[in-house]
Amino acid sequence: MTAITELAAFGEKLADASAEIVLNYWRSELEVIRKSDESPVTKADREAEKKIRQLIESEYPHHGISGEEFGNVRLDAEYIWSLDPIDGTTNFMHGNPNFAISIAAEVDNKLEAGIVYCPIFDELFFAERGKGAFLNDRRLRVAKRNKLSDSVVVTGIPHIGRGNKEQFIEEIDQIISDCVKNFNFHLLSCTDKFVS
Repeated sequence: MTAITELAAFGEKLADASAEIVLNYWRSELEVIRKSDESPVTKADREAEKKIRQLIESEYPHHGISGEEFGNVRLDAEYIWSLDPIDGTTNFMHGNPNFAISIAAEVDNKLEAGIVYCPIFDELFFAERGKGAFLNDRRLRVAKRNKLSDSVVVTGIPHIGRGNKEQFIEEIDQIISDCVKNFNFHLLSCTDKFVS
């Protein structure tokens, strides 16, 4: 097993540990705290990231950590883990299953492995530099479509106070214009039932 493959396997272990905690809070009453940028955070976010950090510190105490909930440590390290224990906290808080646990490993400032685990659907997206991307055990490939109008477009809307709202509106307007004849709204219809 190469060092990078070892890191990716450890990333999967971190995602599993986070999922175990997150699922204990799924569709329960959650106290929500607002961070300084007004984005939400819950006890589930904090407990899951705390567990991930403990595992990293135990296995790789010299590695750096960049975390969504507790800040950064050792960002000058050769190896750095980037953590978002609940990527999609707003969805999670409202019982919408479209959230994930996102973990990445950098080596010498290069992203080498990424793990996105959707625990409600038990879908593990995984990629390593030079080795491809996978969904569970199935290799993922780029679709052979040449026109945007033949594609499904999925996007998130930036949080208030984060991101460039004007740029987002400009870009989404261009995408809609490019594929207005066949614009696919499947995701919108699927998520409507989760809006409270």
